[in-house]
Amino acid sequence: MPTRLRSAFFLSVAGFFPLTARAQVRPLKIEDAIGAYNIQTQSLLGVISPDGRFVAHTVCDPQRARRDSADNGADTKNSPYFSVGCDLHVTSLADKSTRKIVSAKGGNWAPAWSPNSAMLAFESDRDGSPLVYVWEEKTAKVRKVSDVSTRSRFGFERPLWTPDSKQLVVKLFPQGFTQEQLELSNSGGAPVTDKVAGSTLVFYQTLPASAAQPPAPPSAAAARNFMMGDLSVIDVATGKIKRLAQYAGAWFGISPDGKHVAYLDVTGDRMDPTRIGLSTNLTVIDLAGGVPRTLTKSVVQTFTGAINWSPDSKWIAYTNKAPIDMARVRAGATISSPNGANTQDADLYVIAAAGGEPKKFSGEGLLSGAFNSTFMAPLWNASSTELVAVGDGKLWRANVASGLAKLIPVSVPLRELVRGGDERTWWTNDGGASAIALTIDQQSMRSAYVKIDLTSGKTQTLFGGLKRIGRVFEAPFTSRDGRTIVFLAESGSESADLWSAGPDMKEPKRFTSMNPLLEGYTFGASKLIEFTSSDSAPLRGSLLLPAGYQEGKRYPLIVWVYASDEGSRNVNSFGLIGISAYNLHMFTTRGYAVLWPDMPVKVGTPMKDMMKSVMPAIDRVVEMGIADSNRLAVMGQSGGGYSTLSLIAQTNRFKAAVMSSGYGDLTAVWGSMSPVDGSGGWHPWLEQMGGAMGGPPWEQQQRYVDNSPIYILNKITTPLIIEAGGNDVSIVPYSDEVYVGMKRLKKDVTYLRYKGEGHVLTQYPNLIDYWNRVTKFLDERVKNPQLRQ
Repeated sequence: MPTRLRSAFFLSVAGFFPLTARAQVRPLKIEDAIGAYNIQTQSLLGVISPDGRFVAHTVCDPQRARRDSADNGADTKNSPYFSVGCDLHVTSLADKSTRKIVSAKGGNWAPAWSPNSAMLAFESDRDGSPLVYVWEEKTAKVRKVSDVSTRSRFGFERPLWTPDSKQLVVKLFPQGFTQEQLELSNSGGAPVTDKVAGSTLVFYQTLPASAAQPPAPPSAAAARNFMMGDLSVIDVATGKIKRLAQYAGAWFGISPDGKHVAYLDVTGDRMDPTRIGLSTNLTVIDLAGGVPRTLTKSVVQTFTGAINWSPDSKWIAYTNKAPIDMARVRAGATISSPNGANTQDADLYVIAAAGGEPKKFSGEGLLSGAFNSTFMAPLWNASSTELVAVGDGKLWRANVASGLAKLIPVSVPLRELVRGGDERTWWTNDGGASAIALTIDQQSMRSAYVKIDLTSGKTQTLFGGLKRIGRVFEAPFTSRDGRTIVFLAESGSESADLWSAGPDMKEPKRFTSMNPLLEGYTFGASKLIEFTSSDSAPLRGSLLLPAGYQEGKRYPLIVWVYASDEGSRNVNSFGLIGISAYNLHMFTTRGYAVLWPDMPVKVGTPMKDMMKSVMPAIDRVVEMGIADSNRLAVMGQSGGGYSTLSLIAQTNRFKAAVMSSGYGDLTAVWGSMSPVDGSGGWHPWLEQMGGAMGGPPWEQQQRYVDNSPIYILNKITTPLIIEAGGNDVSIVPYSDEVYVGMKRLKKDVTYLRYKGEGHVLTQYPNLIDYWNRVTKFLDERVKNPQLRQ
């Protein structure tokens, strides 16, 4: 899951940014870690004004989010999940001065500059419900555009300007719906006409019991309602609204000529399990109004964002999920996630905006599922004749006329291409002969920007040595004139801030400093370690040294785990996890070392495979003279919670364990019913992905038993804390199950169940409570066990 130091940025090799002096080692105050300011997660990183003068971005205050959630009375049901407590900052690229668009309560998000650079549109629930506002650059005044509520359910949705800077295309609350109909907790069942007055029945049925009983609605109908809205045009001067179409989705885009709007509309159809995601129809409607035209059906993406209009408005390029190779899964493939959420699993298509059959690109060496399907939209050249796209670290150049894609022989693995300021074309300073891409060195895991010759594939490093640039959602962005790039950067010991650079990418400069209070702390340095699994596979891991580390001294070690993940990818994320809720510097500043090892698993044997990687990784850190083999703890969240329980059921080496949002019974989790539509939401994960079962329980009965630690709770001797959110409906019953079993066995177990919380703790008071309890628990049982004697 997982997303932030405010001192000068650390470069271990290039030396561009010297490290500022640190204060003496002291424990990171829980309030400082949890209350740190950050960029809004799961959102667009920011935008540069078309005239190249300003950058607009979010800054979010967790403490204000706490106050807002508690007492502002705002109706945030239709606001993005991570928008609470966020304000907008507008920073001058010339002198770095900042003007703040703040509100006493509520959140502010989704900034969008008008094409004439005179206004910044954004959404805010400062007045009680989410509405559209504009900020005028000359006067710095904010005014409300309309009194009709918006419904941008995700942080990366935003208002879009028409080319004349007079209108905004937005997603409004859908007419004909009540709030209750749109909420997941009240959805999922079939309509019932014979319900007793006052009954709270939610009715589920796969087939009608009789002709009198209506059949169940489409299985994803509730998911469609959750994303439902009215695609609308608002006149910025008058506030007049024109509703174009009702749809369910998270992406829409205006054609460059300003005549059409395309959008992805969730159909309500459940796809076959080899294409994980909701099916959408790609639809176009005239901005002036009219009847929507469906261009193509069954478009599936991880998130609805890998789609792009051509500059001439004639084409739309997109990626579409390819079926999972189930034969490979059933054959016992090794499952790991070297690219995190950016795994390749889609094909590349283009379709004419006027209509016709979609064209799937093919080419020599181009395999099914070669492209990325998250937010990595294919990018156009200025003449709308070619596309470039990244998949599996490779670069492809696709010709629209021929339908052929050619592999560009790039010698380094690529993460993503940098978009031009129009967000449709690739960023270039030589007419399109080259492109700029982000690459990550697979040995050091450091980030760098490279310039790629699109004919020869020859690369030139523009600058390198930065620890980590960007995250899954927060892609870099550029100015319209191509002279400025802005990106998010961090390291394992320094949290994220925004940086800017010119077209030559030389001498990048930090222009935000969101948390100067963190500069008073000394954080543990991060490093990669190498080790060999017990079945001789070479693996790596991320290691955080204790703050003020002294060579030759042994320290207690906390191991963060997540089966199928590669912990080494996170060596340059601040506190490894990258989000304040699980900032592992909480431990480095308290005298612990922290390890996150690679944990590949094979289909059918995830529990055994965890032991094969985690225990050798620990032995390696002990061998290095860093860890004390008698003071070990393990913890993890979600699948990492399951991994934690699995490990302590197989070994007694750990002195303490913390399982967050975890489970121990794979069959029960497989049968967990989604509140959205009554389906099994965990089926894809367990059958084809990191759950590694390779099929349902009736096909793989013994696998589900052999890999469910609930059946061997009696072997656990490690003291355990269980944490779960009361609203995490697909997990909390199985955290309950673990606690009940441990209590029945009279094991040392504490259960922290936080009401109103979901899969990840977000509420400020709950995070303070959680960390107070966890740090005390680990200090007493691991760091200083004599405290309990």
